[in-house]
Amino acid sequence: SAVAPSLCGALCDAILDAEAGSGQRMLEQLDRLGLFLVPLDSRRQWYRYHHLFGEMLWQHLRRMSPAVVPTLHRRAGRWYEEQGLLDEAIAQGLHAGDFEWAAGLIERAFEDRDWLHHDMHRLLENYEKLPQTMSDERPKLVLGAAWLMMELYADRWEEIGRLLLRVETMLSATKAGAGYSQEDVRCMLAEVDLLRANRARHAADTTLAIKHCHAALDRLPDDEGYRRSGALAHLASAYESRGQMNRAAELYEQSILLCRDAGNTDGLLFASARLIEVHIARADLRQAELAYRRALDHCPDRTGPDVGLLHIAMAEVQRERNQLEAARENLLRGIALCRPFDAWRMASLSGFLRLARVCAALGRPEESRQALREADEYAARATPAERAYLERGRIVLLLSQDDYSAAAAWAMNSGIDLSDGLPFAREPDCLTYVRVLLAQAALEARALRPKPVSAQALDEAAALLQAMAPPAQKEGREACMAEIQLLQALLHYLRRQTQRAQDCLAEALAITVAAGHIRLFADEGPPIRQLLQFMAAGKTAGIPLSYLQTILAAFPAESPAVAKSGAIALGSDLSKRELTALGMLASDRTIEEIAALMFVSVSTVRTYAKRIYAKLDVHSRAEAVFRARELNILT
Repeated sequence: SAVAPSLCGALCDAILDAEAGSGQRMLEQLDRLGLFLVPLDSRRQWYRYHHLFGEMLWQHLRRMSPAVVPTLHRRAGRWYEEQGLLDEAIAQGLHAGDFEWAAGLIERAFEDRDWLHHDMHRLLENYEKLPQTMSDERPKLVLGAAWLMMELYADRWEEIGRLLLRVETMLSATKAGAGYSQEDVRCMLAEVDLLRANRARHAADTTLAIKHCHAALDRLPDDEGYRRSGALAHLASAYESRGQMNRAAELYEQSILLCRDAGNTDGLLFASARLIEVHIARADLRQAELAYRRALDHCPDRTGPDVGLLHIAMAEVQRERNQLEAARENLLRGIALCRPFDAWRMASLSGFLRLARVCAALGRPEESRQALREADEYAARATPAERAYLERGRIVLLLSQDDYSAAAAWAMNSGIDLSDGLPFAREPDCLTYVRVLLAQAALEARALRPKPVSAQALDEAAALLQAMAPPAQKEGREACMAEIQLLQALLHYLRRQTQRAQDCLAEALAITVAAGHIRLFADEGPPIRQLLQFMAAGKTAGIPLSYLQTILAAFPAESPAVAKSGAIALGSDLSKRELTALGMLASDRTIEEIAALMFVSVSTVRTYAKRIYAKLDVHSRAEAVFRARELNILT
């Protein structure tokens, strides 16, 4: 037969309406004779014709017996349908011109919702080959097309919107709605609400997204678990987008339980991946890993972009724990699964930015730059939110590489202003902006003259951090609170307020000690390393020494005198005369004896001592000697 692209004995029997087994015998005979057949499997059950021979047979069939062609396609399609091969059956139905039958098959494929068992692009293309009259009385068919379009594309919302209007029109018409129960109609309208919630979420309109989710939940019966699980996940996502992490976590957990009971694998994977991100935001890496393990245990053989999203989320947990090679492997795996799907563009973008950070921490700068270049490929078609995410990720990396100029250029165009009230959507930008301000202050402290982002960099940074803390604390964004305290520590360090810096760092460590965060601190470079060393020597209350030592071990083996942020290491700017005076202060000599040995007046020695105290951020001779020995300035 030239009707099907590949052949087996049973299919040949069905197409030719022949005696069972005759098709297989004929294929084996042709195979033995080497006549135009190509085996497709090692068991030699499936074959195809040589392309030119197959095309010749097809042309001959159409010329000699055109009337029989639709019948042959129908026979092939029925066989495929019986085998559960819907994609192949649909193609045969379209070739036969039996659009009614093909439309029914496509509707069945849509209702399956397990898209990965289909060639999704081909399925949508086959739907679009149907005459519109075939879908005028099939609201489920049109609704399925809208879901598939959303799954495949990130920017066809207007087209999806038109499909949703068609569904609503059909359900309101007597004839189209007559074949459905009232409950069926309400469930389909709930799906319309969910698709509109997706659109609102994509447009960052959380208020509208929440409204549509509640509308869907109100329409759905209490025992309708499949669709309710999706509505809860979308509702959770809206609250997550608002920064309300505790509420989001609660709703994602409810969604996952419903997904398990209802067999909603896609929904379970999506909700689990988002729950991991929420637990990361809550500084709860243990619960994040638990959500990952449970999702994989539920569907160990699953693949596709939902699983890719899961790996990308888990990689951030591994990066934070300093499991860098494992994080890299998970990111590569996740990106490979998400990248073929345009609708998962944000997942791929997130994966590449995280990969850039991981490779930088591994000391692989070229891999890090390549990951950034890969992320840049998404910039041209990115939404404003996606572009902001990309730029922010780039700036964090540039600051870690001492590229203040590029970071300052970003900051000057960021539009950060305390008078805006600092909505959650701008929180990541604000934290990055504070980092730029601290970098400016660090350069100025070294008597350099960077292009200023702010006339009073440290004061503005302090005000922003103070404004961000209460809402982050209220909504369960503990990771943000830890970062705020960490930046406060750097700010006080730059002001030479070492004790206050240590106090803020201790607050950050208290938040993260249970989950074991490491990179949050190790990525900050020598200033934080130095403060951690002070704390380890002083045995800070409530912070296990083993945790401090684990973080310190994650820093590079050698640390430069000047921090990556440009901050001055304590004592690094002591002059030669001050170092001489410091050495004598470490002895039991009196001020008068030191003055005589240095051939200066007593008042000059006291001036040296005041400068030394200021540069070491201490208040007495004994403290100065102790701090100098901690810093290896004195042996």
